[in-house]
Amino acid sequence: MWLLTAGRLCAEEPEVTRARELMQRNPAVAKVYYDAGNVFYKHGLREEALQTWQRAGGLKLTYAEPHTAIGLAYFDRGENEKALDKFKQAVLIDSYNADARYYLGMVLEDDGRLEDAIPEWEKAVRIDPYHTEARLSLADAYVNTGQVDDALKEYQTVIRQKPASPEAYYHYGQALYVKKRYDEALKALENFVRYSSFENQDVDDVNAAKHLIKKLEERIS
Repeated sequence: MWLLTAGRLCAEEPEVTRARELMQRNPAVAKVYYDAGNVFYKHGLREEALQTWQRAGGLKLTYAEPHTAIGLAYFDRGENEKALDKFKQAVLIDSYNADARYYLGMVLEDDGRLEDAIPEWEKAVRIDPYHTEARLSLADAYVNTGQVDDALKEYQTVIRQKPASPEAYYHYGQALYVKKRYDEALKALENFVRYSSFENQDVDDVNAAKHLIKKLEERIS
């Protein structure tokens, strides 16, 4: 299929064409529309993705995933109120949807309601103990609300599950520093710098970690 883009004909991505064909063949299957929406979103067709997810949600009212996807699209656009409604709708349909609870917490945090976000992340990790994003968000929230010991347990869990997670080591090291466990903080931050070379880690975070490592080395020596 060809599309008119900026006055020129451009070939459509094969994956997008395939998604359209599947929708045409399965006009009443919600999962087909949900998957197609994911494909459209991946290729930058945001409005079409949103419309496709809405169609999926309308086809099967007990299907939570399209509402979660729509909520995320709204959240990406800064439309928090609409996003919140969609995530709540997803949770109402499926209270064991860890992704919906994670994103619900993210919107609440973004709205300055961290105390309300924490229970959502706690539920998310109970539903899916390997939901790394929810567990890291929960740990960070514990730090920000003075529950550093609880935060350390969550960071340790992530590190056990994903031993090469730079983000976990970074925040774990900072939390250990707050608790004045300097030797452990130094080791955690060194691991962060070590593993960050394998991922697109924020340069500012790497520089901040190196600065703190230097301070810790001076303190310990």
